Amino acid sequence: MKKHLSQRKKILQLQFGIGKTTVSDILKRSGEYKTIYEDNTTSARKRHDTGSKYGELNDLVFQWFKQARAKNIPLSGPIIQEKALELAETLDLTDFKASNGWLESWR
Repeated sequence: MKKHLSQRKKILQLQFGIGKTTVSDILKRSGEYKTIYEDNTTSARKRHDTGSKYGELNDLVFQWFKQARAKNIPLSGPIIQEKALELAETLDLTDFKASNGWLESWR
């Protein structure tokens, strides 16, 4: 078992160009790093409704945003605004304007 771990450390050293001590430290703290990563993934984040009359729309845009990012689709402000307008239409929000102010607030 110890020989296998030593080989694994050597491979990691060579692969990432780091020292033996650094590899050991990272492996010792791997559980901690995994927990931090899982706590910070977008699926774990909660969006808070700010009481906006467009709260449902904001949530739908965010769900779409997460799906697009998961598929590595590049997104920009205008693309998000266009999708928000489409979703607003399906929700019959006739007074909604996907303004730059809305976009900044949504972000």
